Amino acid sequence: MIHHLYPKPHIPHPRAGFTLVELLVVISIFTIISLVVLFKNTQFNSQIILSNLAYDVALSIREAQVYGLSVREATPGSGSFEYAYGVHFSSDNSSVYQLFIDQDENDRFTGSGETLNTYTLRSGFFIPRFCGANGAVENCSDDTVTPITGLSVIFRRPDPESLITDNTGAQYGTASIFVESPGGTQRMVLVQSSGQIAVEVVDVEA
Repeated sequence: MIHHLYPKPHIPHPRAGFTLVELLVVISIFTIISLVVLFKNTQFNSQIILSNLAYDVALSIREAQVYGLSVREATPGSGSFEYAYGVHFSSDNSSVYQLFIDQDENDRFTGSGETLNTYTLRSGFFIPRFCGANGAVENCSDDTVTPITGLSVIFRRPDPESLITDNTGAQYGTASIFVESPGGTQRMVLVQSSGQIAVEVVDVEA
């Protein structure tokens, strides 16, 4: 009896892994997703730090307001309670600002002898500009013609209102202090002559 032998049909086996091209594509996609997530997380953290710094500036101004309205002795044992207190911003150093006591009573910061505390912003963050305004007329530290080099926000007992002056002694109805992150995002601390203090988001033009 003769048996005819037929070749068995070839059944392809499924591949057990990725090809090199597929592996490279997967790695590329994973890398892109990781970079996007990392960038967004860094950007979010920077905005949180920026907001905290802006509120720190606002709290420092509020601290001066509390000192100015309360019975705070100028120096222990001095018996002097009549001085005003304020916060000063200078274009000479955009990463620091001072809490000060107005000992010479000239309604502005006049030197390190009046400094009670110096606040330093976190590395990479800074104060790019500050402005004093009366209505629509505004003078800023970054003006190209006649910039102001200093701005003081002062509180004197018993008046809860703020006194806003620049380095020349000129007075303003509002003060705007801008805080900027390394990525260019800004927050603005707005101080009204009424004593109101607020933090606002700033739209920075490209």
